[in-house]
Amino acid sequence: MSHTQTPTGEGGRADRCCGGEIGAKDTKSPRRRQRYPFHPGTRGNSDTGVAGADQIGRRVLPIRQAVLATLAGGSATAEQIADRLGEHFMIVRARCSELRAQGLVEDSGDRGNGALGGKVIIWRLTTPQERAVFTARKAAEGEKTGSDA
Repeated sequence: MSHTQTPTGEGGRADRCCGGEIGAKDTKSPRRRQRYPFHPGTRGNSDTGVAGADQIGRRVLPIRQAVLATLAGGSATAEQIADRLGEHFMIVRARCSELRAQGLVEDSGDRGNGALGGKVIIWRLTTPQERAVFTARKAAEGEKTGSDA
């Protein structure tokens, strides 16, 4: 499940983004905290998760661009994308979730075999029409809540 953009996530967990609750003032890093899905986040209060999000945050844009370029060649699992990019599949899975939250990729409905033996999502790029609908829906949600999310 993807991260939420509210201070308290499912099950009462405080979803965090790079060291602080989403929207919290940054006190530990010179970089201002940004919201998921535009910056990697973590769930819970794990210091290792926060450190990992901060570390991958430096590489996230080029990896996302490479994921999109790979999917332009056809649908694929995160594992397949990772193999093509020379990245660990868990790095790519997280980027796929971020790209889905941005409306740029979507679950194709098909499943492939995952690195750990289970079934996994086969991702595909969204069409321009799907992106337009996604953008309009997000804008309408923002108007209803009075937020800019």
